[in-house]
Amino acid sequence: MSKWFGILKSVMASFFGVQTQEQYVKDANMNSVIPFVVVGFIMVVVLVLAIWMLVKVLVSAN
Repeated sequence: MSKWFGILKSVMASFFGVQTQEQYVKDANMNSVIPFVVVGFIMVVVLVLAIWMLVKVLVSAN
């Protein structure tokens, strides 16, 4: 569980552009890139759905 939390934290930091060089090197030395791709994909889907819902609420308010 803590591995996934660490990956989530790392992907979120990269997503917002505040990843430290030390953490970037640590992530680059991991054995598999798959967990980062999965978490990144989920974050992008959540972002798109959040924007879609926001637009839907704002348009229906008029």
